[in-house]
Amino acid sequence: MTTTFSDSASSLDKKELKRPDAFQASGAGVVKKARSQQSLWLGFAVAGLALVGAWSAWSSYQESQSKKAGELLYSARLAEEKEIQAQLPKPATPEKGKNSEAEVANTSAALESEKLDLASRFPETLKAYQAVISQYPSTQASIEARLTLGRRYLNHGQAAQAVSLFEEAAKKASGADRATAWNAAGYAYEASGQGTQAAQAFEKSAAEAPKGFDAVRGDSLLSQARVLEASNDSARAKQVYERILKELPNSEFSKTAELAKSRLP
Repeated sequence: MTTTFSDSASSLDKKELKRPDAFQASGAGVVKKARSQQSLWLGFAVAGLALVGAWSAWSSYQESQSKKAGELLYSARLAEEKEIQAQLPKPATPEKGKNSEAEVANTSAALESEKLDLASRFPETLKAYQAVISQYPSTQASIEARLTLGRRYLNHGQAAQAVSLFEEAAKKASGADRATAWNAAGYAYEASGQGTQAAQAFEKSAAEAPKGFDAVRGDSLLSQARVLEASNDSARAKQVYERILKELPNSEFSKTAELAKSRLP
């Protein structure tokens, strides 16, 4: 007896008719999984675009800040030049024979190194550099402002203020700028009679100096050894001189180190 399609269909109960076949169920699962993955990747894409947008905005902001800081630093240098010029004697006409260019130059040099109170003699200079530091503290311009102002304090006999500025610059800077800042801090500590801190600062400078930055590395190592000698630590000073001979052979620093080492007991 032959079974027809209608006979097979009539033999299925209502429960079986309501149950989807395996292929249909599998297809629905694949579609659902694909949609889920599509949503996931879409989320990643949106997040990625958001990060790119945020990075772009941050980069633009940083560039803008750096530009503004650079302009303010330039203004500070102009303010300093103006105050220096205001304190120089005016060159006289040739017939009067006074205040020659040489005399003006000597006065300018004296202003660079004589002991004086920056706040009273160069108030606008001080204010201008401090504005760069306070308004744009994390920029390259602020590092340069700290170094410049620190040198002014050190040259004019205010080593304590110089130390603070140089250390701030060292913490903000990297590479050659950090090495320069620690080197300057070493001189400021030495000027203030703090030999131990000076030796440490010079050591940090030498360690931070990038390859090829031998001028600062050599100066820092010689200065460290000099400070150690002054502190009667001949053994450590000798070690530093030997380091110079090893790391900077055939240089002006090694010649000085060899001579200094020969004088040690």
